Order: sequence, then structure tokens, then C-alpha cells
Amino acid sequence: MLAPVVAPLEHGTPRAERALADDGRAGGSSEERGRGRVVAACLVVLSVPLVIALAGFRRPTWTPVLDLAMTELRVRDVGGRHTPLIGLPGRIGSLEQQGSHPGPLSFYALAPTYRVLGSSAWALQAATVLIHLVAMGVALWIGGRRAGPTGVLTVGLGLAGLTTAYGGGTLSEPWNPYLPLLWWVVVLLAAWSLLEGDLVLLPVAVLAASFCAQTHIPYLLLTLGLGAVAVAGAVWSVRRRPLDRPWRWMAGSLLLGILLWLPPTLDQVRHDPGNYRTLIEHFTSPEEEVEGLAGGLTRMLEYLDVAHVARADLTNPGWAVERSDTVQPSPWRGAVVLVLWAAAALLTWRRDLRRSLRALHVVAGASLALTAFSISRIFGEVWFYLTLWGWAIGLVALAATTATAVALLRPRLG
Repeated sequence: MLAPVVAPLEHGTPRAERALADDGRAGGSSEERGRGRVVAACLVVLSVPLVIALAGFRRPTWTPVLDLAMTELRVRDVGGRHTPLIGLPGRIGSLEQQGSHPGPLSFYALAPTYRVLGSSAWALQAATVLIHLVAMGVALWIGGRRAGPTGVLTVGLGLAGLTTAYGGGTLSEPWNPYLPLLWWVVVLLAAWSLLEGDLVLLPVAVLAASFCAQTHIPYLLLTLGLGAVAVAGAVWSVRRRPLDRPWRWMAGSLLLGILLWLPPTLDQVRHDPGNYRTLIEHFTSPEEEVEGLAGGLTRMLEYLDVAHVARADLTNPGWAVERSDTVQPSPWRGAVVLVLWAAAALLTWRRDLRRSLRALHVVAGASLALTAFSISRIFGEVWFYLTLWGWAIGLVALAATTATAVALLRPRLG
């Protein structure tokens, strides 16, 4: 029993400690391989409906029109003299000076697969499916970093619920409101990781948030708000628990952000008025009445109606886009979930539960507040596609509440 204590030193480290360290590294490597297999298995299962939808669109030939046709034209321009610097035109500005969504990242992301598969309309759909599959893989990987195989399976369950709600047709359609749907999940999970001080996720958060914000303008306020919370939490975590060369991740992420936003910034410099200015003028001087805080709160509560999500997923896949009048979320059921989440968040701090749980509740709380505020600032018709991201936030609140209940009950169950 005393042998490890009195073991002779080898390069300043007892042999027993070196052996334990080696065993830890081997165990960690084995654990990572096991986690990777779980991620791969979940991704294969989640990809099935998207692959089936893609196969169904192979014949008869699908032909893009309107926004989708403009998307294909801009994707074709990538890499040439007319490489796009801004996003797809939207209901922004006036007919004489129409504005576009902030940036061209979606065009850049679609272009490689589109060209490899023959530059056809179906190739554009295949490129869209690949973008969503990559987002799923990243989300599952983050879940594994946070909670091992259990985290992978939990994130996989949430993704299964969301993909069923959106439908395979939606996730294979290269329309800009649909392209960021699963990358927004990555933003939420990356924010959770940053609040825990996991700076490896900082460049992932920058990439995912930039993709969402550039592709569809409603994500801009969400990503800025949640990003500010996450970065502040990460800085606070690093100050409490110093990491090895944290500025490497911060500087690299800052450089990545500058590169990602360089094209729309060049557009602003080269044109008068540039797209930045058009966006600012349009959203700071609305000509129609805004939804208001009451409307924002009501719709936020609807996204917390998880009973509606479960029922609609089972009875009407694709319901989030179809918006059937017979299946509607209830703000009253959402209010019950909100109360349960608030109680769980309070207990997490009062009982001093795990730090990861507190971080998850911060992400849920910040996201819910941003949801209500963002929707309250929408003016004109609140089209369904403007707020599809809200369902992911509702599932995050549910996950935080459930995890808190499990943490509280586990000691009593032995």
C-alpha cells in the first residue's frame, strides 16, 4: 500500500503517478472513441429522414423559383467575378433600394457540394441536407463534451424532435429562413460550453452564430445577445480557473469573426448606401406597428408548450412549417413549463448543484428573454418562418428543468 508513496522519482515524478497519468490518458482516449461511436450512431439515425426526403426529390426533377432560384444564381456566382458579398434579398427597405440579409455565408457553404454533384437543382438540395447534417454532428459532439454519451443521446433526442417538427422537406429546401435552423442549436450548445469555460467552442460559436445571422436577419439580435452572455461568462470562468493559453482561442476566434464578416463589410465600403446602412435604417425606423411586448411574451410561452411538441410530432410531422389550424400551441401550457423552469433554476442555485446545470439555466433564461424581446420588435405580419428558432429554445428550457429534477432526485434514489 505504501509502494506508490515511496516510489523512487523518475524525472521528478513518481513512477506510480506517471503510471496513473498514463492510465488516465488511455482511459480518456477509450472514452473519446466510445463517445465518437455514439455520435456516429445517432447521426446515422437522424440522417435517415433527410436522406429519404432527398431521394424523393431526385425524380421528378425539382425546379427552384423566386427566392430559391435567386439562391441558386448566387451560389453559381461564388468564386467568380460576381462572388456575392451580401445575403439573399428580403422584405427590407423599399423597391427602389431593396436590402438583403446580412451576409453570403450560406452561398459559400452550399457552393462546394453543389458543384461536385453537377450544379443542378437537386445538387442544391443535397448541399442543403449536408449543411444540416454537419450541424447535427457538431451539436452531438458538443453534447458529448458536456455530458458524455448521456449528453449525446439527450441532444440526439432533441434533434429528433426538431427535425420531425420541421420535416424532411423543409430541411432539404435551400431557403434562407430554413438553412440556420439546426445551426441555431449549435449556437445554444456552444454558449452553454463557453459559460463552463470551454474555450475550444469559441470558434465554433463564432462560425455558427455568423452563419445564422448572415443567412436570416432575425438571428442577428439573438446571436448578439446570447453571444454577449456567453463571452462574458467565458471570461469570468477563465479568471476563476486559469486555462493554458486562453488568449490563443480568443485571438483566433476574433480573427475568424473578422474574416467571416469581411465580405458584407466590403460591400458597405464599396457601395453608397451599403447593405449595413439599409438594414439599420429599415429596422430602426419601422413604418408598420411592432408586435409589442405582450405579443412577444405570448409567443414565447407558446414555444414552451412541450406537450404540444410531443403530440404534434407524433400526429403531424412537419407541423412547425405547415401551421395547421387544428394543432396549435397553448401559451397557458407554456406558462406552466415556464414556472417549472423558474423553480428548477432557483433550486439549482439554492442547492448549489453542478456548475454545468447553472450554466444551462443561464442559456435557457437568456434565450427566453431574447425570444420575447426579439418577437416584440417584429413589425408587420409575424410570419411563421420568422420565429422557427423558438422551438429549440423551448427544448433547452425543458432539458434544464429535467436535468435539475434528476439531480435533485438522484441522492434520494440512492
